[in-house]
Amino acid sequence: MRTIEMPASPTLGQVYIPTNDVIYTWTGDRWSSKTAIESGTAQYVADNQFADFVYDPDFDNILNGGTA
Repeated sequence: MRTIEMPASPTLGQVYIPTNDVIYTWTGDRWSSKTAIESGTAQYVADNQFADFVYDPDFDNILNGGTA
């Protein structure tokens, strides 16, 4: 397991995303985490009996409406 090295002097509301893709936000006295699923940059995809986790840092979980 790799060690996560958080920034030494964070500012309130600072966001840090290390290599484990968990989003950490400095709350003023601790780092609070949010997973990629919770932040909307990932989703679980199920196809019949198979499921997979898809992560994309640019994914915003918003449909653009497309064209008909």
